[in-house]
Amino acid sequence: MTTPLWKAHFETEADKLETEVEHRREVTAHDPVAAGIEWAAKRLRRAIDQLDNELQFLTPAQWGAMQPKRIPEQTVRRWIRNGELESIPGPRGSLVPRGALRVRRVGASHLALTGS
Repeated sequence: MTTPLWKAHFETEADKLETEVEHRREVTAHDPVAAGIEWAAKRLRRAIDQLDNELQFLTPAQWGAMQPKRIPEQTVRRWIRNGELESIPGPRGSLVPRGALRVRRVGASHLALTGS
């Protein structure tokens, strides 16, 4: 799998920041500007990882398998059909964002049983 262009660009920028920190630290070990640049580079790396994670899509089977309590593919598909799980159309069915969370719907039958 190839690295997306946006990710490669931002990783290059983070590399440049880290190189600048190294050069500044060679001159002065306790350069406050280097500390600020280092902080920015770390923030950029975390943002890249977070965005990359959010942009990954999985099949219903893959998404169900990565949950703490493994969820069968058919259950995941039912949640998608019922609007309880976010998905997008894919080439061979639905794709679920890696970080998607199930949103439980309260139906009329639940309201009738509880009297609420």
